[in-house]
Amino acid sequence: AANLDPEKNRGDVTRVLKDLAKLCMPDGYVPTTDVQLPDALKLLLGFPDSDDEAVQSLRKSVSDLRLFDYNLVGEIPSASVTASLRMLLSWTDSNYPIYVYGRNRVRQVLMSSGEADFLSATPLEAGYSWTLSCRSARDGNLVFSLSSRPFNIRCDSLESGRLFPKKNTSVYDLTKLKKDVIYYAAEGGGLPSHPLCDLYFRTTENEVVLIDIYGGSSSRTVKDKADKLADWIQREQPNHPDASLHGVVLAPFVVGASRTQDAVTMATDLDARKLLGGFTQVARWLPRVDGRTPSGRTDGLTDGRTDGLTD
Repeated sequence: AANLDPEKNRGDVTRVLKDLAKLCMPDGYVPTTDVQLPDALKLLLGFPDSDDEAVQSLRKSVSDLRLFDYNLVGEIPSASVTASLRMLLSWTDSNYPIYVYGRNRVRQVLMSSGEADFLSATPLEAGYSWTLSCRSARDGNLVFSLSSRPFNIRCDSLESGRLFPKKNTSVYDLTKLKKDVIYYAAEGGGLPSHPLCDLYFRTTENEVVLIDIYGGSSSRTVKDKADKLADWIQREQPNHPDASLHGVVLAPFVVGASRTQDAVTMATDLDARKLLGGFTQVARWLPRVDGRTPSGRTDGLTDGRTDGLTD
């Protein structure tokens, strides 16, 4: 698969990825049933392990609480509490109906069988759509880094869409964007890859935010993606006096400080991983940026296995 061009060999790459998925994840591993847990969203986003009262309360209803560390490497100075990915995927949360929207999308992406197009979304993209929609529903805003201003959105729906119908970034219609909705780019099934962004939304202040998600470790690539967003904003902003255009690049495995420049935030390293919450355990499936692996921890909670999952 690594030697095939995804644009020219989409069918071959998808077939190879499906075969690999069947080898790595047995049929039936991804839950298809629903279990109600009022604290599901809290565990998805994670909370400090210093909150002893919350930990003890959740022990009564959750058999597999886990610790994770946003730093990924070295000793764990302060851990956060979540649950295994399999349990997160099995729950619903009556307090936050949005939880199920993102959960269902991640389920679809991770399924080891079926007709899903493995090039239409990555687990990282789906994970961000899940955690960002839940975080905005809980907090009423999204803040991507210390250098970024808050964007006010209380997400109540996660929907598939295309800001740009094809590849031309000059053809789009901002008036069709609903507030309190986070959109993820519809790709695959004959549709071309979506330019500039993987997620996008409109805030209550009529700001339009485009989010590009990068799973690699090249700071140069992050800068290139940010430059493309900045160029588009500079070109298109004069056409929208009643809207404010913004861009975000999320790069959780790029080392370095986040920064905002020309209406574009480059959220890297710790800032980007914090936005993943408990889904950070997926990082254990990916190569370490420095070749090291996270250290373990032994106490009343379980640190995840090297694959981040629970049998």
